[in-house]
Amino acid sequence: MTRTGESIRSLMEQLASDHPSERCEAIEAFAQRRHPRAVRILHKALLFDPSDLVRC
Repeated sequence: MTRTGESIRSLMEQLASDHPSERCEAIEAFAQRRHPRAVRILHKALLFDPSDLVRC
């Protein structure tokens, strides 16, 4: 698995265990470390509405 794939898997596991209020912080931290395209893929994979991030 690629480093980005491992990071996405790790983030998904973290999101599953985090309180909803902590999820935005986790996604923002991921977005700062990775290419924006990876974050768009993550949104699709997790069925996040990108506008949710604006409200965080």
